[in-house]
Amino acid sequence: MGSRSKKLKKPRQEYYYATTAGKVTSFKIEFDPRTGQVALVDSAPNSERVTKEYHRKNKDKITTSAPINKFNITHDATTNIIHNFDHLFAIDTNTATINGKTISVASIYYMKERLITYKNIIQFDYKISYLIVNPKQGINPETIGWNILFKRHYNNEYFETTKYSLGVIVDSELGKHNAINNRLEPFYGNILLPSNVKLIYASADNPNDSLATAMISLCDRVSSGILENLRTTPLNLPIATNGDENFDGYFFLYPNDTSPKPGVTKFNFTSG
Repeated sequence: MGSRSKKLKKPRQEYYYATTAGKVTSFKIEFDPRTGQVALVDSAPNSERVTKEYHRKNKDKITTSAPINKFNITHDATTNIIHNFDHLFAIDTNTATINGKTISVASIYYMKERLITYKNIIQFDYKISYLIVNPKQGINPETIGWNILFKRHYNNEYFETTKYSLGVIVDSELGKHNAINNRLEPFYGNILLPSNVKLIYASADNPNDSLATAMISLCDRVSSGILENLRTTPLNLPIATNGDENFDGYFFLYPNDTSPKPGVTKFNFTSG
């Protein structure tokens, strides 16, 4: 009796994208063979991006997409992210209807140290989860989670936000990232991103593709675990009153309240 063959992972490709500052009939790309750095001459400000993708029948799947200020052709997506950001957060929000209430759970992972200090192994930790009560229909619960992250953590964490760049890894609103990152469009209500923050897109379905996918996948796993626990052992929630016009309110959960148990995780990469 023959055994079932293991499904092969689809080959990944990494791309560098940039937009010209205006309409052109030709463009020039510079490559420095000494450093491996590539740049589109006269690119529009803040238009450069590195992605990791694989081919699908109808549409290619993007697993990682990160805005960058400089791109190195000899580096993979993870190392390019490391060379363009000082700190990273990741947040993922999952939603379910439980006992007649719409509940969203936003879970956060982060790094205690600056990215540049890591060599070959990057360590990141679970931070906290937020339980969001009754997000309004038509409002993306992911953006509610982003707003809570900035309200509660941006000015209160270990990193000095006036000095360092912060990448926030999410798995939603990819088509709006360029406008949000350039502060041409708010990420929630009428709120713009802080000046030193940019959103990074990563797919939670591909945890081994990059540092960004590893972090967002852990956020997704924790949020899913909390929702699964709530289905079998519902929390006796107090009335939520700290929300805005888009949801009733939110509560925070500590690591020992969640399943699976989150903790310190490491990601191996090739330093460059």
